[in-house]
This record gives sequence, structure tokens and C-alpha cells, in this order.
Amino acid sequence: MSLTDATDLGPELLELRATIARIAAERIAPRAGEIDRTGLYPQDIRELLAANDIFALPFAERYGGTGTGTLMLQIAVEEIARADASCALMLMLQELGTLPIARFGSPELRERLLPGCARGELLPAFALSEAEAGSNPAAMRTTAVADGGDWVLNGTKNWISNAGVADFYVVFAVSDRESGRATAFVVEADRPGFSVAGTEHKLGIRGSPTGSLVLEDVRVPAEDVIGEVGRGMRVALGTLERSRLGAAAQAVGIAQGATDYAVAYARERIAFGKPIIDLQGIQFKLADMQTGTSAARALLYQACTLADREPAPPDLGAHTSMAKLFASDNAMRVTVEAVQVLGGYGYVNDYPVERMMRDAKITQIYEGTNEIQRIVIARHLAGGSGSLRLRRLVVAGAGAQRRQRGEQPLAGGVVERAHPEARRVQATRRPARGLAARRRDPRQHRAAVLPVADALDVAARLELVDHVGDARAVHLQAVGDLAQRQLPLAAVEQQHQRLVARKGEVERLEQLVEARHHDLLRAHDRGHRGHARRRLIAPVGIPLAARLGDRIEGEHARHLEGRLVSVQAAVT
Repeated sequence: MSLTDATDLGPELLELRATIARIAAERIAPRAGEIDRTGLYPQDIRELLAANDIFALPFAERYGGTGTGTLMLQIAVEEIARADASCALMLMLQELGTLPIARFGSPELRERLLPGCARGELLPAFALSEAEAGSNPAAMRTTAVADGGDWVLNGTKNWISNAGVADFYVVFAVSDRESGRATAFVVEADRPGFSVAGTEHKLGIRGSPTGSLVLEDVRVPAEDVIGEVGRGMRVALGTLERSRLGAAAQAVGIAQGATDYAVAYARERIAFGKPIIDLQGIQFKLADMQTGTSAARALLYQACTLADREPAPPDLGAHTSMAKLFASDNAMRVTVEAVQVLGGYGYVNDYPVERMMRDAKITQIYEGTNEIQRIVIARHLAGGSGSLRLRRLVVAGAGAQRRQRGEQPLAGGVVERAHPEARRVQATRRPARGLAARRRDPRQHRAAVLPVADALDVAARLELVDHVGDARAVHLQAVGDLAQRQLPLAAVEQQHQRLVARKGEVERLEQLVEARHHDLLRAHDRGHRGHARRRLIAPVGIPLAARLGDRIEGEHARHLEGRLVSVQAAVT
């Protein structure tokens, strides 16, 4: 017995949902076991989805799509995933590989590629991950070098879905080595120098090929750049914020399919003289399975509804992360319980629940691991203060990389060059003089920073991620960076504008930093009077840097260095 659906889709979309559910039950479900066993890409299912305009769901009507929005798209993913997760992934990838173009691409790119994808004639792929750049895309090593009117790409990509079957790939590469900025490109599969190194043998979703890409001097024309040069991370994060809803929908479908099968089995399986569904232990399992799945569906549909709004709410990322996190964790729990309900039969591949359990695991990993989703959610709950850690990494990463090369830190920061308001603040700021100036009222500092905060939008904040340098260098040099950084005020203001905008958090951190500052002064005055120049770089919770002494020797130097580390830990 199915539960009442509270979502008001309207008669047309309800009919479309029923049609997709029927296709999945009649045409896809009978093939699911074979697809899993052979691991072959189901070309017949691709043709089936294209013929029934299911591939058109992610696209606007002007590009040949249905124009039915995010909610209907993810309902379709859910219905297909109830039958087979690999086939649902085909539709998910049709969205993931084209969202960068639809949201950030030029009109020419959209007209050239999106109609073919809507008809199912073209298959896209999204190539961001690398061997050492999964959850931390800023560590990517693939490069793009301008050469005349083209870009030349070199590098490798890993864990790429649709590898070998896609007609084109959205590839992210570092286009500015000095700043670490990345750019997004469209790379057709037939370009010279592009190849697929091989495919993976996976635990689940075996009908969808996952492989590694190799780019060797691949020339890409300038018109195939997606969005702005150097703004690739903005494209990637703006895409993943929405595409993770596909993973959530897939997880809901897997969980519902496993629950349905376990319920049907429990009705027929006889133990102790009656169907096991009459046993309280089994009833409790099934009740929890359905409750978790219904809750995941509610989160998913809510996030989809918000994604369909124009403009989308600023906290959309938190909603999509919650949906993906809860739905994927639930899918894993439900499928494990489904195997338990079937007992020994659940453990063999004659029954589908073991395949569903294997398929469910990937929903906790791709489209951003669930650990990353928890970070995203927590940062929203913290009211922006959670982004402070990212800003520190941005500043420290850029500084550490430049010092490794023997260069001076960037004057004025990278962001200020893109924002006139930041330049205005930098131009009008007069350098502080003397100890009294360095200890100026923090409220005056905030008054100078707030106009900059108002000048930056979400896109500018995403841009900061482009400047996260080598994570290992950041980790090793973060403490040393405190005492050496020469960043001007405008750069600090830009990097940390979101924190400053939240006055309550700022004031709390000001008090903490000021207290630690006075501790340092007292400790130094007691240990080595007369040999220190003291300076409070960041009065608003930004990492404390103090230049201590022309010559601080022996135990006093080690003592003060330990104090600096303690302050860094406290404000982190």
C-alpha cells in the first residue's frame, strides 16, 4: 500500500510521473540485474529515455527541453532509481554535465550543445576530480595555458562518470598558476590529445562507466570557455550546489525501491506459521525504513521547490546539502535493513536488495561527500562564521605559495582588483602610525570594512576559493605566516567581509583576540623588556599576527612562539 503524496504537482506533472514510473517498472527493472552483472553501458535504456523525452527534463523549452523545473526532474530520477540506480545516473549526468553551460555558458555554447543533450543525441560529462583533488578541488594539477586564440590543456582527471561514452566534457583546469585560479572549458571527446585511460571496477552503479581522462596538449578555442577566465571554481560550486539534488533523488529512489521489495517479501515469507510482516520485529524495521524515506523525500522536494524559485534563496546550498546528506544516509540504512528482512535471500544476487545496498553507498560519496555536506550546513548555521576558516586558508595559501617562490605577498589582495569599492577603500585608507594607531577603536575598523562587505555578492565569495593554494603548504606554514604576513587592510577586509557583516560574532572574536593580545604583551614585558615591537594586525577575529622583537633570544623566543600558536588555535 503506497502512502499519499502531499506534493501538489498538478495533473500534467502527475501524469508525467506516472508515465516515468511505468517505463521504469516495465522496461528498466527487468534489465537491472543484467546491467549490474555485465557492467555494460545500457545503450537501449539511453535510447528509451531519449525517445520518451526524459532526457529533456533538465532543460528549458527554448533549448528543446520540457521546461518543467528541478522538482519534476528529480522526481523522474527518483522513479528510475527505484528500478535501477545506474539508469537513474544517466539522467543525473545529463543535468550535471550541462548545468555549467546552462548557468554560466555563453549564448553560443548553449545553442550549440543544449538542444542535442535535450534530444539525447549528445551525452555530457563533468570533469572536476583528480587523484589528489576530490573534496579539495583547489589542489587540482590540470593546467590550461593561453596560446594565441586557444588554450592548451594538460593533466589527468579521475572518477569521471560517463567516461568513454560522453560526447563532450566540462573540464576544470588551473589557468593562472600564480594565483591558483581555475577556468572551466568544454572539451569534445574527439579533440587531439584527449583520451580515456581506462574505467573502474566498482562496488555499485556498474552500468555507468567511471574512468580517468588524460589531456596531452589538448587545444581548446577561446569560445569554449565556460563563464569567465579564472572563475572556474565559481562555475563548479554553483553547479554542485544544485546537482547534488540528483544524488538525493537517487538515494530516495533506492530507499523506496528497497522498502517496497522488503514489504512485498515480508507479506509472502512465512515463518512461525504466519507472514513475517505480522512479526513485531519486522514491522518495526519496515516502519523505520518508510519513515526515513518519507522524511528524505520531504527534504528533497522542499529543496527542489526552493531551487525552482527565481531568484533562488541565499541559503539554497544548505537545503540541498541537508537533502543530500539525509537521503543518502537513509538509503544506506534502509538497504542494509532490507537485506536483513530478506535474511539469506537478501545476501544473494537473485534478489535485488543486495544490489540496492551496493548502489546506495555511492550516494554518500559523490556530488560532495557527506562530510563536506555537514560542513556546508554547519557554516550556514554559524551565520557565516564557519566561512572564516575558508578565508584563512585563502589568505594563508596565497601567502605561503608566494613566499615559497621567494615573492612578496599580493599587494591589496586579488579580490580588490575586481571590485571598485574595495579599491576606493584601499586608496582612501591612510597608514596607521604609532602604537596608538595600531590599537585604534575596532568600531572604526568595522566602519571601513562594512562598505566593502556590501559591495561583494555571493559570486565574489565563491571567487575566493580559487585562491586556496597547495593545502599541504598552507598546513605547514600557517603559524609562520602569522608573523610574516604583510597584507594591507583592504585585502584583509575583502577576504573576511562575511565575518565582519555578522556583528555579534565579530564582537565576540574581538574580545578574544584583544585578551590574547594583552596576554602576549604582559608575557613579553615580563620576559624580555624593551626588545619587542608589538602590533595587532587583525582586530576583528582575523588570525592574529604580531611582529615580536628585532632580536628575541633563547627561551623567550620559544615562549612567545608558543603563545602565538595558542592564539591561532583559539581563534580557529
